[in-house]
Parts: sequence; structure tokens; C-alpha cells
Amino acid sequence: MRARDGDEETRPSIGRGRARRGWLCTSTVVLAAGMAGMAGMVAGPAAAAGVGYGGMPPVPTAVPGGFRDVVTAVGVTRAGGTVAVRLAGARVRLTIPSGAAPRGEQIVVTRARDAAIGPRDLARVPARDRSARTIFACGVVLDRGGAPVVDRRFLVLRILSRRFRRAADYVVVYSERAHAFVPAPRGHARVVDGNAVIRLRAGTQVAVIARS
Repeated sequence: MRARDGDEETRPSIGRGRARRGWLCTSTVVLAAGMAGMAGMVAGPAAAAGVGYGGMPPVPTAVPGGFRDVVTAVGVTRAGGTVAVRLAGARVRLTIPSGAAPRGEQIVVTRARDAAIGPRDLARVPARDRSARTIFACGVVLDRGGAPVVDRRFLVLRILSRRFRRAADYVVVYSERAHAFVPAPRGHARVVDGNAVIRLRAGTQVAVIARS
């Protein structure tokens, strides 16, 4: 699918050998260890904006919210890199480690349909939080010719949003085994002072929920 017009703004970053510091590098969360710049080729503006990404992103059909609306699709090399977009009023920055895309795959960022993740889509969440609101949701896919690439390397997703104001806000990820969104593994996600930092593997759909 093509990217929808709206508040999305794609900003691929390119660097050579040195770490780049961006708007989220000031986070004190230990998971946000340094931000490597793109060392290699990034797709041109058209591809980066999602225009020219053909077909349907390889996302499991059972995922609540769909996560099939492409926000951006950016080609990366074996050297890895970073991709920055605006989504749902938030600034999003994804860091791809070296070796995660050995054959020049595309990193695809998707979003869920609005208000599509409800209480029935949550599992292993305390009963008191079943009525929590979803305040942000996106997916990350490593695409090789329309097929998902499975890689054990962790990507780092950083999200800056004014809607993340409470320490009670937390991250859930979709589990194919549970067929629902479950709390992110301990130590893999944290929300602090408007910053969410999440360690995830390609092929993951995540959401930030706010306790009511």
C-alpha cells in the first residue's frame, strides 16, 4: 500500500563511520546506547516516502489493527542505518544494526488503523489495565521481495510524543502465540518523560497504552 498523506514526514539519515546525534539521543534510558548513522545507500525520496513500495507489507493477517498501511519504506545496506518519520503526532526514529539487511532489503514502517486495538486484543495485562487507551502503534518489517526477513538482531525504536506523560504508560507487542498484544519483555521497553525506547526484532508490531 502507498503511504497516506497527513502528518508523516520521512527523513532518512546518512553518515559515514561516525555516530550521529539526533533529537532523541538525549534520552537517559540505557537501551538507547548510541545512534549509528547510515553508512551506505538509502533509497531516494520517492521510495523513502513509501511511494513506489508495491504490494502488501508481509504482516500476519491476524494482527489487530492491520498494521498494513505503509508509512515509509527505505532501502538499507548491510551497514545498517537510521530512519526517521513523523507518525500520529510523534517523532519516530528507527536504528537498524549492521548486518540486519545483508542483501539490501527494505525497512518498512507501518501503522495500525485508528482505535483498532481494544481490550479484547490484550493478554497477560492486569485486569485494571484492560480499559487502557492505545496512544501510539506502529509495525516494523524487514522486507525482501515481499517476504519477511527473520533476523535475531535487535533494532532500536525511539518515539518522542507529548502524549507520553505518565510513568504508567507502557509498551505492548503482538504475540503470534497468544494472538494478542502482550507486555514487552522486561528490559526491552521503557517510557520516560515523553520518550519511549523499545528494543525489537524486525517483524514486530508495537503499541503504547496509557492507563485510564
